[in-house]
Amino acid sequence: MRVNFTVFIVLMIFQIQLVFAQRSISGTIRDSDGFGLTGATIYIEGTQIGTTAGIDGEFSLEVPSDETILIVTYIGFNPQKIIVGDRSIFNIILEENIELLNEIIVVGYGEIKKSDLTGSVGSVDTEQIQKIATVDIGRAIQGKVAGVQVTTNSGAPGSGTSVRVRGIGSFSNSNPLYVVDGFLTDDISNVSPNDIENIEVLKDASATAIYGSRGANGVVIVTTKKGLSNGVQVEFNGYYGTQSAWKTIDLLNANDYAQTYLDLKGGQLSGIESEDLRQWIQQTLAGNNSGTEWQSEVLQNAPIQSYDISVRGGFKKLRYSFGGTHFKQDGVVINSYGKRSQGNVDLEFKVTDKLSLSGGLKYSINENTVYDQGTYSSVLGTAVRKDPVNPVLDPVTGNWDRTNLTDIENPARLGYISQFRIQESERLQPTFGITYKITNALTFRSNVIWDKRDITGNYLRPIYTTVESKNLGNNGQPIINPQETNTTEELQVQTNKLNVLQNSNTISYDKSINDHSINAVLGFETYQSDISNITEQVFTDSIGVSDPLRERAFNLMSYFARAVYSYKSKYLLTATVRRDGSSKFPEENRWGTFPSFSAGWNVDRESFFPESKIISGLKIRGGWGEVGNQEPIQPYAFYSVLSPGWQYAFDNNSPSQGYAPTFIPSESITWEVSRMSNVGLDFYFLDNRLSLSTEYYIKDTKDLLVDSRFVPAPVFAGAQAPTSNAGAMTNKGLEITLDFKQKFKSFSFNVGGNIAFITNEVTAIGAANNIQGAAYEAKTQIPATRTVVGGEFGAFYGLKSQGIFQSAEEVDAHGAQPTAQPGDVKWLDHNNDGEITIEDAVLLGSPIPDFTYGFYLNVEFKNFDFSASFLGSQGNEIANIMTYYYRGSDVIDNNLLKSRVENAWTGPGSTNTEPRLTESVTQNDWFSDRYIEDGSFLRLRNVQLGYTLPSQVTSKIKLSRVRFYLSADNLLTFTDYSGFDPEVGLAFNGDPFGNGVDLGNYPQPRTIIFGTNIKF
Repeated sequence: MRVNFTVFIVLMIFQIQLVFAQRSISGTIRDSDGFGLTGATIYIEGTQIGTTAGIDGEFSLEVPSDETILIVTYIGFNPQKIIVGDRSIFNIILEENIELLNEIIVVGYGEIKKSDLTGSVGSVDTEQIQKIATVDIGRAIQGKVAGVQVTTNSGAPGSGTSVRVRGIGSFSNSNPLYVVDGFLTDDISNVSPNDIENIEVLKDASATAIYGSRGANGVVIVTTKKGLSNGVQVEFNGYYGTQSAWKTIDLLNANDYAQTYLDLKGGQLSGIESEDLRQWIQQTLAGNNSGTEWQSEVLQNAPIQSYDISVRGGFKKLRYSFGGTHFKQDGVVINSYGKRSQGNVDLEFKVTDKLSLSGGLKYSINENTVYDQGTYSSVLGTAVRKDPVNPVLDPVTGNWDRTNLTDIENPARLGYISQFRIQESERLQPTFGITYKITNALTFRSNVIWDKRDITGNYLRPIYTTVESKNLGNNGQPIINPQETNTTEELQVQTNKLNVLQNSNTISYDKSINDHSINAVLGFETYQSDISNITEQVFTDSIGVSDPLRERAFNLMSYFARAVYSYKSKYLLTATVRRDGSSKFPEENRWGTFPSFSAGWNVDRESFFPESKIISGLKIRGGWGEVGNQEPIQPYAFYSVLSPGWQYAFDNNSPSQGYAPTFIPSESITWEVSRMSNVGLDFYFLDNRLSLSTEYYIKDTKDLLVDSRFVPAPVFAGAQAPTSNAGAMTNKGLEITLDFKQKFKSFSFNVGGNIAFITNEVTAIGAANNIQGAAYEAKTQIPATRTVVGGEFGAFYGLKSQGIFQSAEEVDAHGAQPTAQPGDVKWLDHNNDGEITIEDAVLLGSPIPDFTYGFYLNVEFKNFDFSASFLGSQGNEIANIMTYYYRGSDVIDNNLLKSRVENAWTGPGSTNTEPRLTESVTQNDWFSDRYIEDGSFLRLRNVQLGYTLPSQVTSKIKLSRVRFYLSADNLLTFTDYSGFDPEVGLAFNGDPFGNGVDLGNYPQPRTIIFGTNIKF
């Protein structure tokens, strides 16, 4: 004990002497041209004590002695060691490292120099990603890469995005493959944007063929941050803010609705048959019932917050990184929320000079309410339809109230119920890897990754009561409405389990001999996936044959190779091949081979290329490749599978429930295959400060799966027809990317953008005449989309309006609408058969934009920084199905737009655009060009203003960087679309043929946050 106390006293004396021995140094860190290197790092060797240079490269630091050694580093420059000595002022000049400046690009199973790249790869600035208030990486990369269209399907917390690389690639699943630190996955929700080192998007087949049957729709490669070689860096990122709906629909208020309702009843209360309805209208018009503005009732200002901390460090043998994130978001629709907590650990241990071991663990827990998306009966869908006369609650009983003026549920009650529909997910992802350096040029790597996901949906229907407050029973109390009352709690629990085991083994070779260099990789990979789903009914007495448990599994075995050859860094060749074997296919179609070739020419390396201060670089590249797609194919598709719910009668007795095949097996099913050609030109100007990249591609996809729903089955089969490889499609596009950087003494800026043009044509759909999507015939009589040979995928088809009938004589002269009246819509009889039917539907537009674009501006002035990013879409249409309700003809069943009522036809010559108002649905409401709107938009995706404390201040409080910022997402949106949000995506029940169909979308919120970034 005495020895320990003595040691403690000695150490304390040493620490006191060290503190008193410390002194302050300061100076600047600049490049050879004299420009300050803002963000350069200077630290004491062997410690975590250091700071970051501020504006003009200025720094200050406390050092313990004259013998202290400083390490100065900056990206793209050679590090420098400096002995402090007796100096107090330092003017440090760092030299550029040409090799470091030659950016490294992460590609499949390896990385190559950007100068050697021959394929189409888009890089994302991770600093820009971290500025968006989201944990969804898809939202964060919106507008950042040419040819990558990211559409937010819903603004609901926990909802995802649709990411399309170079357009629609399949009739079913067009999402890209994600690769996170080598792991192939469809879900990257367990990765925090703050943990990302870089993101690369592989767009053409010459880049994606290394992933074979999973690369047809592009590949997004995410590399996370790892540990440091020495020292420790602790970083905290946090923000708190508020969200609000940026738009509402201008509908009738209670008084205007009541007056319109009365007008349709002849202007007399006696025209209203029911006594309770008469009371509602009379009291509202008399000013005794203010009614409810339902959008205000279900929309709210909602908080959003995120806190992230990471620790990265290392020493001679070990590098480590660990951290955690907590994110919580309340929705702008009442009682909707999402929250996520996640943590990660990453270790790399150098056993010997040749052998290294690595391991990691990611763990995340998510919880969010399940919003009833893509349906008119959702909280928001009913809020724009429900009559505004209806109060939220009955003032007498306190129960939910109903007027019966419209047959629509109380939106506030739906919002109350939605809080009991909760989905929870837990994900565990351990990894282990071995790296062995056989020679300086030859390296073996093996990685094993296990991905375990448990997703549980708890859907509770609570007890609630709705009354008709103006409809009294014999006891004088409001009667209970049975349609909107539930007397017994009901709970459904759905559990989904996913287990994936992936093992990747590669041998890589990287060697330069004189003017020749080669980078090659040879690999073998296995991928096993097991999925189980179980549904349990709780609090229910119903018993019968059901199918509560479903299990499916598939295995994938792959061999792959790639070689990149460079001669004098001028002439470049790349060849890739992958061979995949999948259990999803019958034995004769089980294996597929996917090759690619590409070449490049760095013209600026030629002796004849002129030396110029204007043009500093030029590369020409091109490639061809073939990739596959197996994602749309379900396991066991080539088997005859039995399903429950069928009834059999024996000996004339009552039917018994049993099993039967529901579809004919797809015995010849095979891969979807895409062949892609790509050519590109990369220009560099003004000493590489200005870059311009242009690319043109053609993507031909064959053997697309056509779902059994769209294939005629033999009448004797008794089951659905088999899914078949009957479809084909072609995408063609042009992409342009521009970036400019300029730096002055205390001011720098970066501006750039991208634009992508695309055309799409369906060239085959098999035996089907056409494929219909977004079917809503129960209301609009005609499905919103059709896919036909020679047309675009999921184009809009409907009736074509020709104005409004002004007289009975005009109705008779038209002839094709004998039941129409003056004030009804006149439809084009397209096939001239004398009647208006679904066969008269014509092409009305397309959800596919003519082009998409994004642009940005980043400015730094001394300690201030400002950034703004925009994204947009041009030339696409949206089918706004919600206008069936609030722009329809039937005010009895729905609330209406103010403009619809104000501009309605009231007599000959009154209008030629809006039909008459009626008490029932008419042919006026069939799906037509009246539903089609211009979906083009320009959105200020993010704008941010930040301030970084001077290094002289942060060094005194032992911090290397402190930054505060104010940021706004979706601050401005410019669009002619009348709905809540022009970013519609696949909100229509996830139907791939329903892209661009709006049926009550949950809008993206406008978000304003205040945040901080602190580095220790």
